[in-house]
This record gives sequence, C-alpha cells and structure tokens, in this order.
Amino acid sequence: MEVSKVDVKAIKRDLLLLWAEAREVFQRLGGIQFREAEQLAASVHEQYTIKDAWLETVEKWLDTPRPDD
Repeated sequence: MEVSKVDVKAIKRDLLLLWAEAREVFQRLGGIQFREAEQLAASVHEQYTIKDAWLETVEKWLDTPRPDD
C-alpha cells in the first residue's frame, strides 16, 4: 500500500481504536506473520535500494565467458 497523504488529526483521534483493532488481529493470527511480511516487503525494499553505478558493468563482465589463453 502506498500512502501519499496522512491525516494526522484522524490518527490522533482514532489512536485507541487503531491499537484495539491491531490487538485483535494480532491475537486472531497468533502473532506477527513474519514470513508473509518479509515477502511483501521485498518488492518495496527493491524500490529504495541504492544501486552501485558499476554493478551492471561488473555483472556483464563476470558473466562473459573468457576465451582460453
């Protein structure tokens, strides 16, 4: 889920309700579902990973077969 705007006043107003709902979900699922969270986060993390400028060049060089000397 991508969020572009946050309603801080609404969050402050509904804070106790949000915590109560989170507690109910936590108990119903039997705790935090780490594996699912990690899988969902992987694609998001990729968007914010800083790429090395040389990465693609070095990968191509490493993948290119070397002629026998």
